[in-house]
Amino acid sequence: GVEILYHLEYADEECLDLLEAARNRIYLAPAIGLLHNLIYEAEPWGITYQKAEDTGVVNQFECAQAVFVALRKRSLRVLVGGDYGFPWTPHGTNARDLEHFVRFFGYSDSEALVAATRTGAAAMMLEGQAGEIAKGFLADLLVVAGAPQDNVRLLQVPGNIKLVMKDGRIYKNLFDTRH
Repeated sequence: GVEILYHLEYADEECLDLLEAARNRIYLAPAIGLLHNLIYEAEPWGITYQKAEDTGVVNQFECAQAVFVALRKRSLRVLVGGDYGFPWTPHGTNARDLEHFVRFFGYSDSEALVAATRTGAAAMMLEGQAGEIAKGFLADLLVVAGAPQDNVRLLQVPGNIKLVMKDGRIYKNLFDTRH
């Protein structure tokens, strides 16, 4: 009855086969940002690269890369996000996961966006209601400067987010020159 599995860094071939057999029932989420930042960005909190290596985090990160590349090749439903709110993975920085999907898992920029939007909406049981720009869908929208389908890193720059709409209500509008 499990619907979402997180991490999966140490999944072996038997596990991958079982996940593939359950492809229409489960979603998978790597929480890769936590591992990446523990290795490369947690030194201000006393977690050096050496400490990350000594405690197995570097190995865990390498295993995650191999597993999620394999899951992608099997066309399984993988979600973006997870494990934010630590000092080294503060809230508001999770857009980096899209870049991690491209850089470490072999996704194209547009495939990473689909994992974050359409697949995310389906995991939240909003399939057919959210995750796409279409008639009858929730009016939640980000308008971004540039083409994030070609460069997901654009989403990491707050100034690139030109408009934010939730439930049809505008929360941020950098196009509105009246203010």
